[in-house]
Amino acid sequence: MQFFYDQIKAVQAATYLVNKRGGKHDFGSLVKLLYLADRETLLTSGGSITGGYPTCLPYGMVLSEVLDNANWTTDNPYWRQFLSKPEEESNQVHLITTPPIPDHLSEFERDILDAIDQKYGNWSFHQLRQFTHDLPEYQDPNGSSIRIDPEIIMQKAGIKKEYIQEITAQVAARRLLHTLLQK
Repeated sequence: MQFFYDQIKAVQAATYLVNKRGGKHDFGSLVKLLYLADRETLLTSGGSITGGYPTCLPYGMVLSEVLDNANWTTDNPYWRQFLSKPEEESNQVHLITTPPIPDHLSEFERDILDAIDQKYGNWSFHQLRQFTHDLPEYQDPNGSSIRIDPEIIMQKAGIKKEYIQEITAQVAARRLLHTLLQK
């Protein structure tokens, strides 16, 4: 199962969380919170906020595209318009300008982000790192990275096989439609 990465929604989700913390946020913690929000969305609705690909790294689970954008290792002008590169001394990212109106995020997605922030927002990076290491989908990448199919996350969380198959078919149909509309 592969969602489409939506850089606008990813930026809006990130700025939404950073704005809740007064305009700055620990880089590592932000990336972990976005993973947890996407994971919760997957498990409750079969969807994804960002469409980022779940990936195991030595320091826990992340969304690979979100990590690359937040780390400024890809050229994403939309991300760079609103969020700074992590500061070397503090590892903080901060809002560069007023965050965008989260108009690409549904009320459900904002509620998920609020719930994740309320539950884990005060946790340190080290606590979030350990927590994501302890998630059932985590696999030790032995110093590298391992992509984890969202189906695996659903299976490990005890979601019924029939529901996973239904969601997978819906995601594949949306990908096909998107591809056809791009031509």
